[in-house]
Amino acid sequence: MQKVAIRGAIDGLTGGIGAIVGASLTLDPRVVLVTGFVSAITHSINDFFAYRREFEVDLLDSTKRLEDLSAIDVNYIRHSPLFLKRKREIQKKALVAGISSLIGNIILLIPILLLSLFQGIMVSMIIAVVTVYLLGFLLGKFTKEDKWKLAVEFSTTFIISLMVALVVAWIWEVY
Repeated sequence: MQKVAIRGAIDGLTGGIGAIVGASLTLDPRVVLVTGFVSAITHSINDFFAYRREFEVDLLDSTKRLEDLSAIDVNYIRHSPLFLKRKREIQKKALVAGISSLIGNIILLIPILLLSLFQGIMVSMIIAVVTVYLLGFLLGKFTKEDKWKLAVEFSTTFIISLMVALVVAWIWEVY
């Protein structure tokens, strides 16, 4: 469950920063906050349903293939305690992914509420880079992979995403 929460938060941070950078072109803090909040909600809902789809695609499709290949009725499998337990686990993961994505997005909006628009965006970017690095490190700890490597990979990917958002915003503003 920790891995799902971390991935959801990283998703929220990555998706949220793009919305904030794009909306900052308006130079209106209210537009940035509304855009950021709407992005947070929609991203959270998407992450929730992405995990729900995992159940349908992986479990239901695999039992359907089993039924097609072996000509047996798999209805009893779909109603078995083990299958239903797995379904509940996926539903919990979906909820955790959605909530952690929402939290990741909301974290970015707090500095914009408390500071000037420019300062808030700068602080949000710094918080996001540091948070993604720390979350990558934690993910490495939970997955038994190289913590430092994952932290650098996630933060590098985030920085590249951030740079693309800034370049697109700059091009949009100049032209």
